[in-house]
Amino acid sequence: MEKIYELSKKGEEYNAKMMSLYYNNFAGLTAKYEISGAMKDYPELYSLNTVQFLKDIKGEMMNDEKRIAEYLLRFAVDNILEFAVSSRKEKLIEEQAAKVTKISDKNTPFRQLPILISTTPDRESRNGYYRAHSSLLEEYENDYIYIINAQHKKAKELGYRDYIDMVSDIKKIDIMDMKRRCERFLRETEADYIRLLEYFSRKYLRMYPEDMTQADMNYMLHGKWYDALFPAGKLIDTVKKTLLSMGIDMDSQRNITLDVEEREGKSSRAFVAPIRIPSDVRLVLRIRGGFEDYKTLLHESGHLEHFANTSDRLDFALKCLGDESVSEMYAFLIQYLTTSIEWCEEMMGFSDLNFLNFALFDKMYMLRRYCAKVLYEVKLHSMDEVDKRMGRVYSDILYDAVKVKYDSRRYLYDLDMGFYSIEYLIAWFGEAQLRSFFMNYFGRYWFENYHAGKVLKRLWGYGTKYRVDELLRMLSLDNVSIEPTIKDLSRIVI
Repeated sequence: MEKIYELSKKGEEYNAKMMSLYYNNFAGLTAKYEISGAMKDYPELYSLNTVQFLKDIKGEMMNDEKRIAEYLLRFAVDNILEFAVSSRKEKLIEEQAAKVTKISDKNTPFRQLPILISTTPDRESRNGYYRAHSSLLEEYENDYIYIINAQHKKAKELGYRDYIDMVSDIKKIDIMDMKRRCERFLRETEADYIRLLEYFSRKYLRMYPEDMTQADMNYMLHGKWYDALFPAGKLIDTVKKTLLSMGIDMDSQRNITLDVEEREGKSSRAFVAPIRIPSDVRLVLRIRGGFEDYKTLLHESGHLEHFANTSDRLDFALKCLGDESVSEMYAFLIQYLTTSIEWCEEMMGFSDLNFLNFALFDKMYMLRRYCAKVLYEVKLHSMDEVDKRMGRVYSDILYDAVKVKYDSRRYLYDLDMGFYSIEYLIAWFGEAQLRSFFMNYFGRYWFENYHAGKVLKRLWGYGTKYRVDELLRMLSLDNVSIEPTIKDLSRIVI
């Protein structure tokens, strides 16, 4: 129907405006984040009538039109939730962008605190930064509560039983099945994780796990012990060289931007802003050097190349409104080259089994952490309204999974709305299967094979048209499963 294509075209214009606002704010170019004003120009994209129309029509559609209708429904529901909290969220983000706190007689921007937590060798100082960051988050607690409660309420107004029911419907995710998978993953990796945590915490921090905080873990996983292997000056060239080995020449891509300039207001968290797909895709990173920067830039380069290589012939809804796990899977595929001894030898010039074990432990920690986040988020989103006592539930669940202390005041900051944590996990599990495909067909040095690059470009060209399971089946692989990831982590030989 003509109307769904009109909605999709409007969605592309709207997305370009919103991505530009996001990029300018989080890249540190401006403190302004005027999302509510931008949204008012596109009322049909967050209209209850639009949601009902798409609900009614998607059952009559077939093939690509059915996908477009489904993805636009998700988009419209997301926009309705976003518009319901846009003024409050806008104010919160602008305040945090401008926020400066005094620590040890030094003015420190709010957005720099996560970097300081992860990079400060002195334990007392880094935990001081961690407590300061948690205290500032406590100041914004009522804002976060308002945003979550408003979205829970809006889900019911849209005719869903609750927030979980809404996300399950618009994202086609079986949340309770994923919860069970998370519980199983935690059980099956528990013994190995405890053994490895004790080994690495004693080796690098001279600490017992029971004494560690999240700040200590973040510092340990930053991997300063391997900084000499990952010099800041080689970061960009190494990523470019890696992709060029597969026939992907970043220097010739006029549709991508690498924003690596240092700015005071720039977010500590790297990101990709697909302003217009595929013609204007931007990657933002604050370069510090070391393992953390390499894995981060490789990850974000996976997003960058996915969107930059998406076919321009696709409808906008198919380019980027589908399964978000897809882009995360490609990002993890490139990121986890750092867990390949072959990549380390060929691209970095070293062969270090200690580092490989450390990199795999980092992956295990992140998977267990996100499994815990899913368990926590199911509890949180089962409530009509946020109960402040959930802070203790959050810290207990995270501690049970990763065995280090989390500050309960972070219970709403450390939250992926829309169960994005589940989409991350689908991507993690799918990545292990996708990597096995490339290794089976192109060998252990698949990342140097031009034909592997051609396969990736073909997959990237589909944008988010297909879901992860569909892409895996396209390659004659099984549906998403946790077993290949558990097997991958068994490579740790300590």
